[in-house]
Amino acid sequence: MRPPTGGTYFDNPSYDCKHASQPHIFDVFSKLELQPERLSQTMDPNAKFHIIGNHPLAGKYSSLEMFYVNGLWRLQKTYDDHYDELEVSVWAITGGCDEEWSTQEMRFKARSNVGKEYSVVNVWLTKWSGHRIVEVRTYVDGAVVVELLSENETWFNSTQDTIRTEYMPGPRGMPPAYIMESFRESKRDL
Repeated sequence: MRPPTGGTYFDNPSYDCKHASQPHIFDVFSKLELQPERLSQTMDPNAKFHIIGNHPLAGKYSSLEMFYVNGLWRLQKTYDDHYDELEVSVWAITGGCDEEWSTQEMRFKARSNVGKEYSVVNVWLTKWSGHRIVEVRTYVDGAVVVELLSENETWFNSTQDTIRTEYMPGPRGMPPAYIMESFRESKRDL
């Protein structure tokens, strides 16, 4: 067993688990924004994604690619001019190990492309099958998301009931082809 990292509390630090251990979950989520290609290694390609709320990123996403492009990539494009300043803190992890559901509480600190510093609290509820995430319900500070997108994009609109079936990465375009290909390759490996 290893000690908690960066102030994160593990209520069960065991590695002897049916599903992902809390230390494994910490490693995944502390690097998620910094190493997006890890998504294809962690997420089941047929995973279900639901961003809860009433803001531009909210909705149900039909695939990992759709979730990444319309959610994570779009948000990342609001601070990519200052990407080196991004800080990801995993505050707490509950569940996981022998429970198929885990909860991750995180904070993202960054400077937007227009120079404004912001802090976003994000909670992910994840359902695991072994070491792969098969379902995600995520809660993000909708007011901050609206502010970021409205200051850094020219258009946005959505609710949590929106069914995501088309790519909508925002005005800064699609992610690099190698990231998208890694998602497709993970589907073929099943």
